[in-house]
Amino acid sequence: WGWSDPAAVAWIDPPPAERLAAALETLRQLGAVDQDGELLTPLGRAIAKLPVHPRLGRVLIEDRRLRSEREGALVAALISERDFLADDATRALANRHGVKSDILLRVDLLRGDLPAHGPGVDLVALSRVRQVADQLERLVTNIPARDAIDAESEARTAVFAAMEDDEARLAYLLLSGFSDRLCRRS
Repeated sequence: WGWSDPAAVAWIDPPPAERLAAALETLRQLGAVDQDGELLTPLGRAIAKLPVHPRLGRVLIEDRRLRSEREGALVAALISERDFLADDATRALANRHGVKSDILLRVDLLRGDLPAHGPGVDLVALSRVRQVADQLERLVTNIPARDAIDAESEARTAVFAAMEDDEARLAYLLLSGFSDRLCRRS
């Protein structure tokens, strides 16, 4: 809207200062605004073209940058929509198919790599996630490559393409939007 300082906006109900600061910090971490938080970066402009949370937009743009086909759309749809697996179904399917990651299990089910039927699988929710993934994939494909791909992403594309492990590829995409939520299980 033309304001570079959200605090200067005449809000009807102004957001708490700490939440505003946290939102700007998130945008900085995503690379969507400059370090002063005043200007959208080219990446930020590409993210702003998507009708999703900036974190999910970052995942989608990274997917576009890396030319990885559909993974980013699947991940963003999984995060944004209702889960289609009950907890007990997640454990049972993961054990049965030897999948060690809950997100990879869900992506395999969405892709059709694993059978998506049985107790604890909500087929209506599964269908909805697939629809949203299709929509997101179309949206991000419509963003011109020049708006999403830069010299930095060209170097990362080769590294990403060399990853043979689906779990590593998905983790890479997730980290592009959620790097501040990384933790290590001890």
